[in-house]
Amino acid sequence: MRAWVITVLVLGLLGGCIFEPRQPEGEPGAPCFVPVIASQDPLQVIFNMDGSLECAQPSDYTLQVSENFVFIPAPSVAANHPDLFPSEDSWGKVQESAFVSTFLSTSGQEVESSLLLRQIERSGTSEVQIEAEYVVTVSADGSQLVYTGEAFYTFRQENTVWILTRWREKEADNPLGALKAELVSGR
Repeated sequence: MRAWVITVLVLGLLGGCIFEPRQPEGEPGAPCFVPVIASQDPLQVIFNMDGSLECAQPSDYTLQVSENFVFIPAPSVAANHPDLFPSEDSWGKVQESAFVSTFLSTSGQEVESSLLLRQIERSGTSEVQIEAEYVVTVSADGSQLVYTGEAFYTFRQENTVWILTRWREKEADNPLGALKAELVSGR
């Protein structure tokens, strides 16, 4: 028994003090954010989208978006990209998926997302519209771009799970729709 205790102590000392504080180790390849798959509240959908943007997890982002999703950009974005927005319902889940995949595949960038910086108004029960301020900050190569604005998010409950069905941006100095359009159009 005594030899076993001495062996453990020697191994502990060789590997560093066993009482030394260490950073917790995560699983290799584990995502930095795990979304709540069955969102029971529209705010959880936004939380999932934010976490997915910050942790570069495009598939988790698109899980929050309805198959019938529509993004309506700020008027200036639509005017600058008439090819992407010929009608109000021309940006759907396919374009949103293309945007988020392209955006999150850019290496060396950090994203800080708050799609619900401040809730202005909320209405509805089985279909909820939330008017809110948002801010998305992208940092890369020592520079920082900040996209801010206000949007109307519309959520619907499908099979007891909430999903985003519509995102309509208001006009702003630097709306997120500008980044979406630039990345999808390749400009």
